[in-house]
Amino acid sequence: MEKRKLNGLFVLLCITFGMIFLISAESAGQAVEGDYYYSRGQKIPIVLDTSQVAVVFKKEVPLDRVYSFLPRFRQFSAVKELEKQDLARANVFLVPLAEPLTKLNMPTLKVDLKRNGLVETVGKVYLFEKTKSYLILSEEFVVKFKPEITLEQIDHFNASKKVTIVRASQYVKNQFILRVTPQSEGDALVIANQYYESELTEFAHPNFITTFERRSTPNDLYYPNQWHLNNTGQNGGTVDADIDAPEAWEITTGDPNIKIAILDDSIEKDHEDLQAHIVASWDFTDDDDDPSPGPGDYHGTSVAGIAAAIGNNNKGVAGVCYTSKIVAVRLGNTLQDFADVFYWAANTANADVISNSWGLTIPAPDLVVDAIDDVATNGRGGKGCVVLFAAGNSNSDISDPAEGELAALNSVIAVGASTNKDVRSCYSSWGVDLDMVAPINTWIHPIYGSTCQLPKPADAVGTWTTDQSGAGGFNDGTPPLPDAAGLYTQDFGGTSSACPTVAGIVGLLLSVNPDLTRTEVQDILQTTAEKIASSDANYDTNGFSDHYGYGRVNTHRTIVPTVVISVKPKKVKKDKPFTVKVTGSAPFGLKSIWWFGDNTGISDIDKAHWKDVSGAPKVYTYTWTGVTIDQKGTYLLGANARDVKYPNPGDGYPHQASEGSGIATTEIRVTPVTTALGLLAIGLSFLLTGIASFRERGKEC
Repeated sequence: MEKRKLNGLFVLLCITFGMIFLISAESAGQAVEGDYYYSRGQKIPIVLDTSQVAVVFKKEVPLDRVYSFLPRFRQFSAVKELEKQDLARANVFLVPLAEPLTKLNMPTLKVDLKRNGLVETVGKVYLFEKTKSYLILSEEFVVKFKPEITLEQIDHFNASKKVTIVRASQYVKNQFILRVTPQSEGDALVIANQYYESELTEFAHPNFITTFERRSTPNDLYYPNQWHLNNTGQNGGTVDADIDAPEAWEITTGDPNIKIAILDDSIEKDHEDLQAHIVASWDFTDDDDDPSPGPGDYHGTSVAGIAAAIGNNNKGVAGVCYTSKIVAVRLGNTLQDFADVFYWAANTANADVISNSWGLTIPAPDLVVDAIDDVATNGRGGKGCVVLFAAGNSNSDISDPAEGELAALNSVIAVGASTNKDVRSCYSSWGVDLDMVAPINTWIHPIYGSTCQLPKPADAVGTWTTDQSGAGGFNDGTPPLPDAAGLYTQDFGGTSSACPTVAGIVGLLLSVNPDLTRTEVQDILQTTAEKIASSDANYDTNGFSDHYGYGRVNTHRTIVPTVVISVKPKKVKKDKPFTVKVTGSAPFGLKSIWWFGDNTGISDIDKAHWKDVSGAPKVYTYTWTGVTIDQKGTYLLGANARDVKYPNPGDGYPHQASEGSGIATTEIRVTPVTTALGLLAIGLSFLLTGIASFRERGKEC
């Protein structure tokens, strides 16, 4: 009997201590069972932060009302400097609690705060620990049901879970934003997981409110010229370490019918160097057509200027594609916002190019991935919108599956950064999904999160572009900074600047031929990129480097017929075979490619080795095998390419590589064949030389 009593007491103590442990863990904000959501088939762990809550005010509530309202509640320990929070742009504020959040005090707090009609909702704050990113849980979650699931089945399942439909997606069949109700047996996180596990859905996750990472940072450099467009060696740079913009502008400065969407924190709609180019706009934070900056916004105006600031107007700066148009978009803060922004840009604003100088700090959610994949496949009337993402400034691997980077998606073009000396910028992220680099600033201070080393190099340079006016931008007009009005900055950079540079190049390419598909655009960009820093890059046999992608973009080579030639091996014996590989690209499609010896004196080599191309692909590679040369020496081989419109004299467009980007060349070295007799002669020569040397030393002794 005593033994049974002791066992019972032991069990009671275990239960008691277990409850204490769970309560303590919850109070400390530690992960407990159920603290995860599903994304791309994986459980993403998150940690509840019990030290604060998120208060989401209605959009029309001004900041002064927020400051007068929140201090009334004894549950809050401090309310100060809320306007400095990144989420303040969406009228969302993280407020510290006087006592840890529990299941008991959360409902009471929510009722108290919502009583007077200023507050939209009160949400738990979760932390994605890897990037220290906040995920705010609202009452909404997003579900995409499998295509075979009927509306009757959907309604029945929703009713069983006691949730309501907020709205159906206007872009995707069987996709809904749903809301939990007081009768639901769990919050949006719990119920979303149940939906995913039901096998009725393709994905389901909370419609978290979260932030995005701007992929640029100001530095303190002073540099007054746009060297990335035309590098003449300014400030010690390497001549021609640029995108060859002036050469491209001889052909096109951009078609006004081409639209480049800039998705960012904001864009100053009435900026003197942007206003006339903005043809459509939307603010996904405030749900109106004015994407102008709010609290904490400073970035997008500079991004827009890099891509498409008005050129040749005696003002400010020139964008890469300076006569095309801009679709200006201010990002929202929910996961649904991050998806809808792509659908809106592609389907409502009819954008051709979508530039993204930002990234999520959580693994890519299914909802957003689906939206990007959809517009990249079906946008532009089925040709596909060209979607570009900045690779990031953390010198990290974007292809790491654990990171879940949007830039690593197959449907997007990932852009890294190079310097004015044609090497990778110290902060630029990399990976097997990196597509190319663009020349932008050379250094970002580590205080802003880059991995560049101190001290700052004396020859570090930044990039000129448009800037948000007033104190909110990179240039506040304080001397010795130029431009007292603060409308322009020379301090922009990072992969945030590299991405719109390539977006502008895509705008020029589509201005030449708007019928190009997304994949054709990407193929041309990769084929025509220049192989900079070859010793550092370690390009593989396909011309790819995981730190440089396919190389540094070249605007001019992109928009005209271009050819590349290589030989393998680079050194051969007489009469031994080698291969010649020629790759041509042309925005209108290729008609033919060929190679030839450059005055080698060998008739079989100097003649044109021709390949007619069928089907007019935009990029085509052909390899000639079994090529031999029977004379020793180093020989120069050249290559050329024509597009399908050749000849078309008088139209001002170079329809042959030799007329535009130029003939490509490579060298092949042919050495004598060494026979056994030859080896004996070489050995005898070494022996005689050694004997003579020995005799000379003997005389000296």
